[in-house]
Amino acid sequence: MVRMLQLAYPIPGAVLRSTRDADAAVESVEVIGPLAQHLLTHDFEKKGGNLFTKPAGSGQEIEINVLMPRTDSSRGIRPKDVPGLGQVDTLPELTLALSGPGLVLDVSAELLDGTPIEFRTRVPRLDVAVVLKAHSWKARGLSDPRDLADLHSLMEIHQAHPDAP
Repeated sequence: MVRMLQLAYPIPGAVLRSTRDADAAVESVEVIGPLAQHLLTHDFEKKGGNLFTKPAGSGQEIEINVLMPRTDSSRGIRPKDVPGLGQVDTLPELTLALSGPGLVLDVSAELLDGTPIEFRTRVPRLDVAVVLKAHSWKARGLSDPRDLADLHSLMEIHQAHPDAP
C-alpha cells in the first residue's frame, strides 16, 4: 500500500521499501472463495484460513493475507469462520478503508524471476492509509521499525502532495 502510494505520488529522493507480502482486503465473504481458488490455481499454497504463500526463488516466499472488515467495537485482529475456507482475520479499520473510493492504480511490475505482470488495484486514500498504518504499528506494540518507516513515508507524501486525498 505504502509503496504504491509512493509511486502514485512521487517524491524525489524518497526511500522505497519493498516487501514480499501483501494484504488483500475484501468487502464480503462471497469474494473470498473465488479469490482463494484463483490464488490456488496460480501456485499459491494455503497456509491458514487467510494466508497464501508461493515460492519466489532463493528460498523466499510471497505472502498474501486475505482480510475482511468488521463492524463491531472490539479492537485488533479477530478471526471469523468462513465456510469452506476456515478462519479469516477481520479488522475494524478496514471498514473505513473500504468505505471510500480509494485510488485505482494500473500497475506494471516485474516479479523476482523476471516475469512481467500487469494488474489494476485499489489502494486506500492517503489519509486512510495513515490510519491503517498507525493501527498496525500500535497492534505490534509500537515496536516494528518498518511501520514507523512507512508512517514517515506517508507523511512525506502528504508534505509533498498536500492536496492528495
